[in-house]
Amino acid sequence: YTFDASALAGKAVVVFETLYQGGAEVTSHADIEDEGQTVMFRNPKIGTTATVDGEKTADPLGEVTITDTVTYIGLTPGKEYTVKGVLMDKSTGEKLLVNGKEITAEATFTAPKAEGSIDIPFTFDASGLAGKSVVVFEDLYEGENKVASHADIEDEGQTVTFTEPKIGTTATANGEHTAVPVGDITIIDTVAYSGLIPGKEYTVKGVLMDKATAKPLLVDGKEITAEATFWANKDEGSIDIPFTFDASALAGKTVVAFETLYRDKLEVAVHADIEDEDQTVTFSEKPEIKTTATVDGEKKAEPKSKVTITDTVSYTGLTPVKTYKLSGVLMDKASGAPLLVDGQQVTAEKEFTPENANGTEEMTFTFDASALAGKSVVVFETLYHEGKEVAIHTDISDKDQTVEFEEPDKPEIRTKATVDNEKK
Repeated sequence: YTFDASALAGKAVVVFETLYQGGAEVTSHADIEDEGQTVMFRNPKIGTTATVDGEKTADPLGEVTITDTVTYIGLTPGKEYTVKGVLMDKSTGEKLLVNGKEITAEATFTAPKAEGSIDIPFTFDASGLAGKSVVVFEDLYEGENKVASHADIEDEGQTVTFTEPKIGTTATANGEHTAVPVGDITIIDTVAYSGLIPGKEYTVKGVLMDKATAKPLLVDGKEITAEATFWANKDEGSIDIPFTFDASALAGKTVVAFETLYRDKLEVAVHADIEDEDQTVTFSEKPEIKTTATVDGEKKAEPKSKVTITDTVSYTGLTPVKTYKLSGVLMDKASGAPLLVDGQQVTAEKEFTPENANGTEEMTFTFDASALAGKSVVVFETLYHEGKEVAIHTDISDKDQTVEFEEPDKPEIRTKATVDNEKK
């Protein structure tokens, strides 16, 4: 019996036979349950599970391999079969094209049993597939005949989704986007990420950029960089990257933190916008102070037992709402050393929080000046922020910083000599 059996998958066919002699039936064999008369047509089926390194998600990192595990049933043991597969773009329902070419794979095998499985690898460049989902379609052939197919664009088992890692950064110094250029400071860049694969290790590498030049910031001839390696607990989260460096030469500069995210040494995301204010920290102009010292508004004073020098300190370039401290000491102009009264230096200090970048503060020094007749004293002032010196005014020759203590008037003696009231 020769016929097309392509529609008979899973069916059992029973052969009925009748014997005739001269047109007359002699005998017959027509038992529908007789296994000897029965031929069973197999119903091959396949199912597929596609993964990358055992996962249903993957980073679009250059060359990747999707392994499609094809399970089969209903095959004829000892027969040779071929599985042919192609990757599909789920969003379009069309075949996936990479560099203009379809991604296909196939494998030929001899079925040891009626059911089993075989792995079909698809290796290709996934660097352009961020955010895409691909679906594996597979066909099973016996010779030239297709005997089974699995091609469901909605089947999650056949699907691998490529992540779309993204990062955003917020750079601050002490929680602010402004900073004072004083010694070592730390800029914390909080890197927020999304689209990562939970359980995978990633590395964030950052560099500070000079906004004015759009080139890496150089301090003492070196770039300012930082990095951190972490395991992603979830597909989204954040990590802090600290940059610690000497900012004393950065008055008036604006720096921007650029960050790049890597996995397996391959770049997966970058945030490098020189205009992004969230990534930016601006250093104030170098603070300056000047002082004017007086006693009751005058530059000269009597050497009394109790004198108060008022030093009016004018400042520029401070950061509003930050706390600063002024520290002053009186100097003996003649010796250039701190003035000593009863063996002690004469000092004063004051904390203040400026409302504006420029302004004035008054410092007062009250002391016994009774022994200072004829001396000149000079007020030296130093400005601090968070314990670090940010400005100083210490000019021993500055007349504005100087108060002179007057010599007391000396008694005058006048005489007239005579002889018997006569000059001769």
